[in-house]
Amino acid sequence: MRPDNGSRHTLDNIICTKCYTINQVSAKFYNSAHQSSARYEKTQSEFTQLGFSEHYLGNIKAPFVKESRLKYAVKLKEIMPVSLNDTLFIIGEITHIICDKVAIKDDGYIDIEALETVTVSGLDSYHKSERLTRLSYAKPESFATDISLNGT
Repeated sequence: MRPDNGSRHTLDNIICTKCYTINQVSAKFYNSAHQSSARYEKTQSEFTQLGFSEHYLGNIKAPFVKESRLKYAVKLKEIMPVSLNDTLFIIGEITHIICDKVAIKDDGYIDIEALETVTVSGLDSYHKSERLTRLSYAKPESFATDISLNGT
């Protein structure tokens, strides 16, 4: 959680409901997802402002973004202050995963590329991901020592 600016609606909601959701951002709506970080008034719904649809599941009090193709329901476990930069580290337990079936492989792997997932670096730089490969479980004896760190 960013440093305190006196108006922390998301944090207030997390503390009040003891839960939150994490919603995958796709190439189709990353602009709106980015805009959701703006400091809206407490009475303004980011869902309404940005054209997203709220989706609720069972007794989970926090809304999901219906348009998201990969969603996590998270139960609040702990909030830890980080004095170094006056932020808060929020720790949660994933209780539900909702994902389009097209992305779930036979071994349970979630293919985020099939969901058109975008990634973010920093606060404002969005990227499409490209899987290089899937590797087997790493073991000390299985690492090839003749591979250099620069890939040659």
